[in-house]
Amino acid sequence: LEHLELEYHQDDEEDDLIRELVYAFPNLRSLKLLRYRQSHAENLDVVSNIALYYVTILTSASQKRLGRLLRPLKRLVEFWLYADLDITPRPHPAMKYGGSTIARDLIERLHDANDEIANTLVGSLPPSVKLLKFLEPWALNIHKWHVWRIVRTEDEGTPPHAVYDLMTSVRTC
Repeated sequence: LEHLELEYHQDDEEDDLIRELVYAFPNLRSLKLLRYRQSHAENLDVVSNIALYYVTILTSASQKRLGRLLRPLKRLVEFWLYADLDITPRPHPAMKYGGSTIARDLIERLHDANDEIANTLVGSLPPSVKLLKFLEPWALNIHKWHVWRIVRTEDEGTPPHAVYDLMTSVRTC
């Protein structure tokens, strides 16, 4: 199996799930994780919690842990992730047409959070990974996979980093 798409709700068994996935499918070249927040966190008031980027999902430590759990996937080239962060806005019609200031601000903050996740993950993911893709809601049933390219240099003193690639981001329904 070279491509796997897995959809699940975050819980205390998540690390075990990822370990099993890596063990069962060591030759994955592409992995898509659609990771939803725990049910008790689903109804957070996004606007009032805007600064709480990683309250229940993907703290910096858990981002690095996720990368380390995936590290044995030596052939992995693309890693797709929907993390359902606490600041992930629920799509609504205003977002489709330029949206309200609040909607645009939420999307911008989500994009910034995904940029931070990309640059945190890149150091612990397998060196074979070339692309990170994060799903961001845009409008009613339209979402975009935003792409970050991994930049690695021959200089051992320069850590790898992720660069947003606007040209290859893909709209999906």
